[in-house]
Amino acid sequence: MAKVRKAERRPPLNKTHKLKLQDWAKKYPKTDFPKVLWTDEMRVSLDGPDGWARGWIGKGQRAPVRLRRQQGGGGVLVWAGIIKDELVGPFRVEDGVKLNSQSYCQFLEDTFFKQWYRKKSASFSCRTMLHHTRPSTPQRGWQERV
Repeated sequence: MAKVRKAERRPPLNKTHKLKLQDWAKKYPKTDFPKVLWTDEMRVSLDGPDGWARGWIGKGQRAPVRLRRQQGGGGVLVWAGIIKDELVGPFRVEDGVKLNSQSYCQFLEDTFFKQWYRKKSASFSCRTMLHHTRPSTPQRGWQERV
């Protein structure tokens, strides 16, 4: 017959992941996490994540034709943050902008920090900050200033 598997709700944590989480928690035991701004980005497209398309096809029925786009088909890159129980953003990264160190700093200046600076005693945490930084890049200034 047919079989469809539901996507996992979260990636499985192995022993190494759990130990790293414990080490991280021990390193920051007195951090006031309701004052930390957590940020992340996500690419959104009409094709779903990685063009994933599944569904049930009854016996004797033909699978529907799926239109395909060549070379990506576009999408929108969106950034957002969460501080305590408040959403900061989301903000759309303009089409054609390649996020390198300098464009990333400019993006933060134009979007996040306009709202974030209203939060007097917040900290800044970006899961992907290290992807965009090298020891001599402008981000280091943001991290120290923030």
